[in-house]
Amino acid sequence: MPGRENFSRPLHAMRGIAAIIVMFRHSFEPVGWIDPAYEAFSPLLNAAAAVSFFFVLSGLVLTLSVSRRPLDAPHYVRYVVRRLFRLPPLLWFTAALGGIYLFALDARMPMQFTQHGSLDIPKFIAGFIGYSLRPNPPSWSIFVELVISLLLPFIWSLYRSRYRWLLVLATIAASSTVMGLQHHWNFFLINFLAGMSIVSWGGATKRLSKPAFWFLFIALSVLFYSARPLYLWHIEEPGNDLFGFPWINLAEVALVTPLVAMVFYNGERFRVLEQRVFDFLGEASFSIYLMHWIIIALSANALLAMWPNLVPNLFAPALALLVVALTLPLSWVSHKWIELPGMALGEALASRIGQMKAIQAA
Repeated sequence: MPGRENFSRPLHAMRGIAAIIVMFRHSFEPVGWIDPAYEAFSPLLNAAAAVSFFFVLSGLVLTLSVSRRPLDAPHYVRYVVRRLFRLPPLLWFTAALGGIYLFALDARMPMQFTQHGSLDIPKFIAGFIGYSLRPNPPSWSIFVELVISLLLPFIWSLYRSRYRWLLVLATIAASSTVMGLQHHWNFFLINFLAGMSIVSWGGATKRLSKPAFWFLFIALSVLFYSARPLYLWHIEEPGNDLFGFPWINLAEVALVTPLVAMVFYNGERFRVLEQRVFDFLGEASFSIYLMHWIIIALSANALLAMWPNLVPNLFAPALALLVVALTLPLSWVSHKWIELPGMALGEALASRIGQMKAIQAA
């Protein structure tokens, strides 16, 4: 398998690029509130596809981690500890920032960011696990990650057993059914299972000839990125479901999973994504994803406060430039001072638990 400890720099870079797409898509929302005509451009920035990619990639990465150890209580506890110190610290920080902004400042701003409803104390508290998206709208996907992460070691155990195809069918059924679960997290079980499956079949992509490889990669990329916009443009009343439609998510998973496999097992063909700028985006991707919303809210209102009559044609590029100028450095700071210490603490606690179990066993 490629890379040190199965680490793929090109996939890491693509995670950063996907986070940038989400950031720019959300920066279009305030412009669309001023001039609805700008909403016509929003499908060009397919943030939903980026999130589908995130989940498939998480399925692969987490499977590579859990597959190195047996599924028993000590190893599961250490896995959970690492996961809880990987995702929540930055989630807590951004939920607190978003809550402070909405409680203290939003009502007095030229543009209110209450498109997902008002914020109260219960929703604010629930936002610290992503259960409520009010304090920080992108945090809904972190709730999905947390829930499915806790299940993934058990899913992997079933995947390796003789019940694999029963698991696949059950997952497709669960991911296709509206169950009323928070953020429809069951829709995305298939994303994680698809990422998991790459471990068993993805190596076959190395046998593709160079012309066939690039033809397939480009074709799948275009179909994946355009599938949801084409679907939304086709239907007359798409509704207001932030979390998407189960069937289009299934289609996206079918298209993006081979793409992830192709990049993971053929990293030498994506050397361009190993440049320092892409390393930076990959490292800061989680922070970019969780930090950008509050920066968009502050930036949009700062621009409107300074130039109340700023027309959309100028507001859109000015907001985009300001959001990029603020989000990238602040995301790196939060990565360095929140994400990395959180991961180090989780690793230390997991190691200590392992030592205690070893002493008890002795």
